[in-house]
Amino acid sequence: MIWLFLSVLLSTMLFVAFKLFSKFSINVFSAIFFNYLTCFLLGNIYLGSQHILDVSVIQEEGFLPIICMGMVFIGTFFLMGVSTHKSGAALSSMVSKMSVVLPVIVAIFVLKEHIDAIKIIGILISLLSVVLITNKSNEGTKFNWILIFVFIGSGLVDTGLNLLKNKHYPFWGDAKMSTLLFFGAFLSGIIVITFKPSLLKKFDLKSALGGFLLGSANFFSLIAMFKAIDFYNGKTSLFFTMNNVGVVLFSTLVGLAFKEKITRKGYVGLGLAIFALILLN
Repeated sequence: MIWLFLSVLLSTMLFVAFKLFSKFSINVFSAIFFNYLTCFLLGNIYLGSQHILDVSVIQEEGFLPIICMGMVFIGTFFLMGVSTHKSGAALSSMVSKMSVVLPVIVAIFVLKEHIDAIKIIGILISLLSVVLITNKSNEGTKFNWILIFVFIGSGLVDTGLNLLKNKHYPFWGDAKMSTLLFFGAFLSGIIVITFKPSLLKKFDLKSALGGFLLGSANFFSLIAMFKAIDFYNGKTSLFFTMNNVGVVLFSTLVGLAFKEKITRKGYVGLGLAIFALILLN
């Protein structure tokens, strides 16, 4: 249970970091790029003598799917950015969080996890709570086709991480896998910059510092997630649901510190989120 709590807490810290980026006018792409570089370097420092700064790791089983999974990270981020611009933050956030149904479906039908009727009800209530909490009636929203890709991309990230963990690659422990995933994301950033070099002009000290702080939380949030997946072995559908709802719940409460308002539906959603978490435990 402690790993679930840490996963939610550290993921919420990422939400706080993005809020601070806006407050201090930090370029988000630059910070994201430095964030992945920080994660990769921090991972190797954390691993010590077991670091992956050796070309021989390419030959290890699982290298290719893990690094490719990491390259999906930054793509999902860009999709969120585009959808937020076109359809509003509330609708984009809701679609992103609703994507939890994908790892849940895969866990049940591919990984053959069994959940009882009470847990299914809890999952459904949690999804309803996400809709209510993220639904800002005073924000103009407009559906755009890009939201479909946000839904798929966000769902694929959680699903891919779960499947990678369930493959049990001997060489790739949690820290090594996390480090390689973030290296893949960093490579994606380099590819983006190669095709759009103008982004380099936006790199500055503030972005680097913001990326360092974001990366420090991001690396350990993924470690916590992997540890939680191990703890909920055979019940990862419940973990991803609780993790997603927990992040929405904590982020909403933290949002109050940034003077964000909660609608009446939002308060109902918070109550349902807490009730869902009780059912799922």
